[in-house]
Amino acid sequence: MDNHPIIDTFAMMHPLSAVIREDFASIIHFQSLPKNTLLLDFGKKATTLFFIQKGLARAYYNRDGEEVTYYFAIDGQFIGAVPSLFDGRPSLSAIQLIEQSDIHYFSYLDFEDCCARHHDLERAARKLSSLVILRGLEDLESLRFYSAHERYLMVEKRHPGIMNRCPLKYIASYIGTSQVSVSRIRAGLQ
Repeated sequence: MDNHPIIDTFAMMHPLSAVIREDFASIIHFQSLPKNTLLLDFGKKATTLFFIQKGLARAYYNRDGEEVTYYFAIDGQFIGAVPSLFDGRPSLSAIQLIEQSDIHYFSYLDFEDCCARHHDLERAARKLSSLVILRGLEDLESLRFYSAHERYLMVEKRHPGIMNRCPLKYIASYIGTSQVSVSRIRAGLQ
């Protein structure tokens, strides 16, 4: 199977044969979903990984009645409730589409089975997982060592176009500041 966005992403990490690509493609599904669709709700067990081919999604949790966004996926990025996928416990977070989105998705268990059959896919997944871990560490470091202005610029660089597509309150929550601060940052950049 040629030119499948998920498979191509994995193949950038490690070469995948036609046989592996075909087997992997057999577990991947596609949907076009409307804005505000919940891909995962609080307290549900995560069983699926999502790839936002075109669109925008966020992962968030609820702290004292306030939604706190901790992850974005935009055009060509993955999103999933990884802790719940790995340990099988109900998710403490939710995943929501911020705009109409074309998504690909696959069962984590089916993926594990596919990796067991194809060690090159497993290698690609390990390398991709390492990049995700590094991204998480960058996010933690940015909250500890960078100003809100610097974090804003980092979000803009990591997710090109997000500032015009995402509500200000989600951006502010993600970078750990207020909407007023984000408005001031934007005004200073114009």
